[in-house]
Amino acid sequence: MWQFLQTGLLWKCLLFLLSFAYLYWVPFTKVEESFNIQATFDLIFHPLQLSSYDHFVFPGVVSTLATQYSSALLISIPLIPLQRIFEWSPLTCLFVVRATLLLLLLSTILLLERATCHRYGRAVGNWFLLITCSQFHILFYGSRLLPNTFALVFSNLFLSLFLEGHWNISFFILSFTCVVFRFELVLLLAVSFLIVLGHHHRQVSKSVIRYGFWGSIVGTLLSVSIDSLFWKRFCFPEFEAFYFNAIQGHSKQWGVFPFYWYFTHAIPKLLMGALGGLSIGWILDRRTWSLYIISFGYVVLYSCLGHKEVRFIFYVVPLWNICSAVGMESLRKTSNKYRLAIFFYRGLCFMLMLSLIVSLFWVWISSHNYPGAKALQTLHHMQEGSVHIDPAAAMTGISRYLQQPSGNWKYSRQEHIDDFTSFDYLITEKSFVENFTMIRSIFAFSQMDWKHIQPIFQTKIFIHVANSSLTSL
Repeated sequence: MWQFLQTGLLWKCLLFLLSFAYLYWVPFTKVEESFNIQATFDLIFHPLQLSSYDHFVFPGVVSTLATQYSSALLISIPLIPLQRIFEWSPLTCLFVVRATLLLLLLSTILLLERATCHRYGRAVGNWFLLITCSQFHILFYGSRLLPNTFALVFSNLFLSLFLEGHWNISFFILSFTCVVFRFELVLLLAVSFLIVLGHHHRQVSKSVIRYGFWGSIVGTLLSVSIDSLFWKRFCFPEFEAFYFNAIQGHSKQWGVFPFYWYFTHAIPKLLMGALGGLSIGWILDRRTWSLYIISFGYVVLYSCLGHKEVRFIFYVVPLWNICSAVGMESLRKTSNKYRLAIFFYRGLCFMLMLSLIVSLFWVWISSHNYPGAKALQTLHHMQEGSVHIDPAAAMTGISRYLQQPSGNWKYSRQEHIDDFTSFDYLITEKSFVENFTMIRSIFAFSQMDWKHIQPIFQTKIFIHVANSSLTSL
């Protein structure tokens, strides 16, 4: 039995099982992923009808700032013929789209596990998988079409190649990722280059710079050509986003946190029980020092930006998990010699088990956080008609994948509407709408918090009282 556990097969199966369980348990999407979700729907179901794409029909805030289309295209291309062959329903296709991204991410996690085994041994690789399984964020967000998740796929690929010493191709990939998916990764690129510069010959550093330069050129050309086509104007989405958020400072509109926020709030929430192993890994194995420098250097640099979110530092979580895995294995070996080491080792194992339990609880909370999607599904059990979806409902789970592909349902997400009498139904967060009667109210819980969980708002289904055939329902 112990030999079977040492192969890592059990932990790999657990990794896939938990990831797909989270996807199945929470199938809906939030506002941060809405653009890529709608874009994949358009690409899969009517790829050549550009004028019918969601960002042209209901532009909203996306009309002022282009979002990169490359990620949606990456997922959609292999699914376009498959949808035609198997005739998936939109809801099934939503699951397949998210599962495709999840498989990409899990494959890069396995590449990182292989690189960890080569560098630190099979046992450390097993700990890395076990620690990753115990955490919530990476597996939960692994199937969510956030730009950060796409960037995480490529940053994991970069880290796996970096650990194995393939400097040139790794920096090509990370430079490409910076300009196509998330420009913030230039900070990770800079810190990683300092490690190469400090440990290797100048000629190696020059080669790395050359490959990084070509990676950025290829990425820029690809991004500009693809996104200019789909936006019908010349655009470079990541540069536009960087200029809008960092140079003009508009990111502060979404909240500003103190410099230390990542260290006091985000990192404990991300790592959970792995914090113990992380705190001793650098003491027990000097080979992890470069990983600590890269990961914490990135966070320190990013902390200079006022607006902060947990997803902005996803990319260095695998490095921390590797360091924590090294610490756990080193502590396990020394536990045979020292009683105090046994005490700490068992305590950290208990913390990992507790982390998994907390993660499952957070998934349960998250499953109640999509009232818009649940409201629309409830509405579809009623008589067909026209429905208006307000921004709050659209931001909590509603996408084109949830709309009925046939029948007489008509949907509107038009913003800044005051008169709703032309609609039969209304899905909104408002408590009262004139000439409408509320028939259903669905709560949404607050995001995960260490102290308490409470309802934050309701999404309500209203029926237009002027239509007598509907008021009888």
